Amino acid sequence: MNRLTIKKGNIKYDMNIEYVKYCLGFNYEEKFNFMKILKEACLHPKESEYTQNNTGHAQVLINDEIINPKTIQYFHVSTDYSLLSDLKLTSQSIVAKYLEVLISQNDNTDTINTINLLLESFSSELDSDIILSRFITYTPKQFLKILLPVFLKEEEQANEYDLTYEELILLQLKMIDFISKNQIEKARVMNLIEIPVLTRTINDYLNIMNQCLSIIILNNTKIELDINHIYLFDHLCFDLNDENILYNVFLEKGICTLQEAKAEMKKLINNKLDMSIINR
Repeated sequence: MNRLTIKKGNIKYDMNIEYVKYCLGFNYEEKFNFMKILKEACLHPKESEYTQNNTGHAQVLINDEIINPKTIQYFHVSTDYSLLSDLKLTSQSIVAKYLEVLISQNDNTDTINTINLLLESFSSELDSDIILSRFITYTPKQFLKILLPVFLKEEEQANEYDLTYEELILLQLKMIDFISKNQIEKARVMNLIEIPVLTRTINDYLNIMNQCLSIIILNNTKIELDINHIYLFDHLCFDLNDENILYNVFLEKGICTLQEAKAEMKKLINNKLDMSIINR
């Protein structure tokens, strides 16, 4: 279990996480702030003048160690995902990163070398007295420039409008999972997963993505969740795995044991959010 900290200025969120953390609650403004800071900390855009003079830069820390954003692979998974746009292989494209990692696999090394030799031979045949052609060796990333990816469903070309809710989310998760487990340069993979409802199929897949840290922002769930994997966004915002905070929240209400505090929190979430929470 790692302690993940997301902070900017005097705003800080701490959570204990192994692979996944479920963010529940109706405090949407606080959820928005959390997602905004996490995205800024991972993507590390150029700081605005206002940020420099007022709030300071956003940071990600793991076990109190500041993580260089250059070592983070950040992915945002949502129902707004456009497969049509992603297939254009832009800088933030999940498909582009997936194909780059796929091409980089050892099984493709001989094929890549053969293609480069053929292109080098071709460029030498283009030599003339006026213009000399030099060959640039293709890297896996440069191969993306000559690829035209398509997505098939039942052997027919398809786009996001042909996918069900689960299919759209799982498509993104499967590519990210492959990237995290097969990338040559082992970057930390951080996923912000913003979905309206957590189904069992989606949750089962999230729990095999053990090379990622996945923060799941959701409004509802069709399965039971372990209270220790929940971060609550309500009038109080805290990790329900933090036993000290959980105990102190209910101490003023006359609850004297941690087990009673967990049971009361479970009851409150079940009633207020209409979700099924379990203690372990």
